[in-house]
Amino acid sequence: NFYAMQATCAAALDAAEGKVEAADQLYRAALTIFSGGTTAPAQWRWAQQLHAELLLSTGRLDEARTSLEEVRANMLRTGYEERRLHFVRGRVEDTIPASTP
Repeated sequence: NFYAMQATCAAALDAAEGKVEAADQLYRAALTIFSGGTTAPAQWRWAQQLHAELLLSTGRLDEARTSLEEVRANMLRTGYEERRLHFVRGRVEDTIPASTP
């Protein structure tokens, strides 16, 4: 979606200029638009990643967290087979080393 991509790019520029609140609002708007459309998963993930980086870089760790249900739904949107997915609760840096095959 053109408007979601435009909002994502504007948010990235705002974040680079230190306009954290404006960037946060634009990322949230872009993600809302992406989630309601038929946008390519890569574009949606890109906006999510940029938003998460903004939240983490500004110490807003609680806002960067998400529920297992949301993670599951997001992963299923990629088209990857559910039977091949394995979800482990916890921080990525803590869980990946302990749960990789």
